[in-house]
Amino acid sequence: ALNRLLSIETQAVLAEYDPQADNDPNHLATPLPAATVTGLNRTDAAVKAVAQPYNSFGGKVEEQDQNFYIRVSERLRHKNRSVTIWDYERMVLEQFPSIYKVRCLNHTNEVDEEAPGHVTVVVVSNLRNQNTVNRFRPATSTKTRQDILQFLSLYKSAFTQLHVINPLFEAIQVEFQVEFKQGFDRGFYTDELQEDINKFLSPWAFDDFDDIAFEGRIHKSRILNFIEERNYVDFVTCMKMYLYGQDGKRISLDGSEDLDVAEVTTSAAILVSYGTHVIKEVSYDPVTGKCTCEGDEDASSGIGISTMAISINFQVGQSFVSPTDPTDENIIEL
Repeated sequence: ALNRLLSIETQAVLAEYDPQADNDPNHLATPLPAATVTGLNRTDAAVKAVAQPYNSFGGKVEEQDQNFYIRVSERLRHKNRSVTIWDYERMVLEQFPSIYKVRCLNHTNEVDEEAPGHVTVVVVSNLRNQNTVNRFRPATSTKTRQDILQFLSLYKSAFTQLHVINPLFEAIQVEFQVEFKQGFDRGFYTDELQEDINKFLSPWAFDDFDDIAFEGRIHKSRILNFIEERNYVDFVTCMKMYLYGQDGKRISLDGSEDLDVAEVTTSAAILVSYGTHVIKEVSYDPVTGKCTCEGDEDASSGIGISTMAISINFQVGQSFVSPTDPTDENIIEL
């Protein structure tokens, strides 16, 4: 019922920006960061303190010539009627500046992708305007989604049942053992590796210029290759990759939760980083001295065909010479 309530603030008021002739015209292009406003311009003895706990919202710069031409061209195309998927998406983006990306799905409702007569609009908020505590799941508020639904209802067909929802965030988590290079502190670089993996899986959560992509798909070997390329990583073993659904449960494929390829299960889903990954110290067998992986019968290396990467630990047609018989040359064919 509360839908991720962030906080309850008492004695709250709205402060509105009052533009002056000498103000920068691009001031409203960027939200005012939280904690920028710290006091009143004119002191009042009845007010003990002033706090700005969240970013500003609703700002929009004066329309420039380029934006004018885009708006007019789009208006001439959709004629202020939401008929095609393109119409829905452009009308929402023009009317609601806080929305970063829109995806319209035809014959789809909130639970079924084969629902004739239903149209679902999936909206992604601009992270710069977000006050949410989870940057990996930029949800749009219920009020904004209701405003979008009310707006589109004025221009859609009477025979269309419309839904406006947040994306379904399906999270990737990796589990592995890692050996850091000599001289690199394990405690510090474990946290550094956590952050690097999050940036790799959800780059848009850290950079405003990276795009948020629907229908994501990623191979385990690509993540493994990225980790091994870190300058502080010696080697990685016992790599596993899990995919969590919107309900927080692991998604299994062919009876296994350890996936070689992770991809979204619906058209309204976005692949994101789980946020916290399981990074363990490499464990060695006390007898053989080889790496051991929990639950594996033979895990001397912890690397299989599904975790190999081209030019790292996967080579096709590599020849080798037997150490016992130099004349015995063989070709490995994979």
